[in-house]
Amino acid sequence: HWRATLVKNGGFVVKLTEAIDLFLKEGGFTAGTLRSYNRYLLRFLEYTGNVRVESITHLEITHFMSDASTGRTALCIYKQMAAIRSFFKFLDQNGIPELTNQKS
Repeated sequence: HWRATLVKNGGFVVKLTEAIDLFLKEGGFTAGTLRSYNRYLLRFLEYTGNVRVESITHLEITHFMSDASTGRTALCIYKQMAAIRSFFKFLDQNGIPELTNQKS
């Protein structure tokens, strides 16, 4: 089962690319939503690098959204936030530890 790939020895060990791939595959999104979420999450991946998902902090997400908002419409920013929120909700619902509040 795909969830078994997310957790190893009781700890989260998946890189961001793997988690994004699982999210997009398992999300049941329409073709348009899938394209948009893929685009937004790839921007996030470019920003953070292919790190272990549990190492991502709230602060990094805030900085990404701030940087990614420059020159974009309110609708684009809203959609990007929805993609990021849905991604982390998916991880949370599948046993991925919550993000830390530590500073990056």
